[in-house]
Amino acid sequence: MARSMDHVIVAISDLTRRAIISRLARGPARISDVAAPFSMSLTGVCKHVRVLECAGLVRRTALLRTSFRPPEVEEFG
Repeated sequence: MARSMDHVIVAISDLTRRAIISRLARGPARISDVAAPFSMSLTGVCKHVRVLECAGLVRRTALLRTSFRPPEVEEFG
């Protein structure tokens, strides 16, 4: 119990992570949407989110992504 409480305290001790929690309290968001208001790299925001995940304060879900690809040569047949 004490160990998990330590993770929570460390997670919420950072102003950026508290701002991320506030944003996600309004509803789910893509990481790029969460990162938009911050002047740091997407990688930096991902690291903050990872700390919040480890503390059990946020949960990441994977949704299907649309990917675009060029048509195959045979499709022009």
